[in-house]
Amino acid sequence: MIALTEAAEFGDVGDFISQYGEHGVRRTLGRVLDGPVLPADEDPNSDDPRNRLFEFVIASKLWRAGLQPRLGDRPDVSCEVRGKTFFIECKRPLTARGVKGRITDAAAMLPDRIDATGGQALGVIALSLTRRLNVGDKLRVYRGEADGKEKRSRALRPPRRSRAQIGTVARQHRGAAVARHHAGPR
Repeated sequence: MIALTEAAEFGDVGDFISQYGEHGVRRTLGRVLDGPVLPADEDPNSDDPRNRLFEFVIASKLWRAGLQPRLGDRPDVSCEVRGKTFFIECKRPLTARGVKGRITDAAAMLPDRIDATGGQALGVIALSLTRRLNVGDKLRVYRGEADGKEKRSRALRPPRRSRAQIGTVARQHRGAAVARHHAGPR
């Protein structure tokens, strides 16, 4: 099922990629297409291609909202909203236990960039929980829309320790926020 999900995500970013222009897209797109064919074959040493796809997904969502996202290395994505700069670090934990570590990694990357703006920028950590919630080839089945919304909301809620860590990150880094993303078959 995750391959179907990835195909849908790739389709979602197509319009953004065609409108974004040449700058940075070829290099990043080449990296996206260079990974293991199956997500099950992915490990921390080979996860960069799917990480890059997630960056495209986040940038595409911002673009569809009428913003002008920029792809980069640090931060992964940035954009301006009403004159305020947002630096976005995109993370894809491979396991439920990896969520805390990826939040910590992202939180460590943001302060230098924010400080370089005189503290005027804000940081966002975008977490993809797609792999965590789409295990193997199992298709999630729900008893109607309300059941699906409730179960998906519960599944996307970070563990209690991660919620405490998110609060600590926000206090330490002047307004850093964590956004969760999950894609599934449509």
